[in-house]
Amino acid sequence: MLTREWSDWRNGWMVWLQSVYVRKPHRRRGVFRDLLTCALEQCRSRTDVAGVRLYVEHNNATAQATYRRLGFADEGYQVMSLALS
Repeated sequence: MLTREWSDWRNGWMVWLQSVYVRKPHRRRGVFRDLLTCALEQCRSRTDVAGVRLYVEHNNATAQATYRRLGFADEGYQVMSLALS
């Protein structure tokens, strides 16, 4: 899933990759890379997209290594939330 969020700092849309999950038998076969390539093609076809982001669990070193290998970098933010129910 791709979700857009306006960034006034970057004067453009940040696109979030969300709900990405690759089942274990299909991991390390390029499935995520193919999905990312498709998403990046869509984003790069627009002039108003400033970047792509995703969430990753602090303890998921494998996913973090995959994302870094594909060009993602830690931006230094920590996500915090407030439950309303």
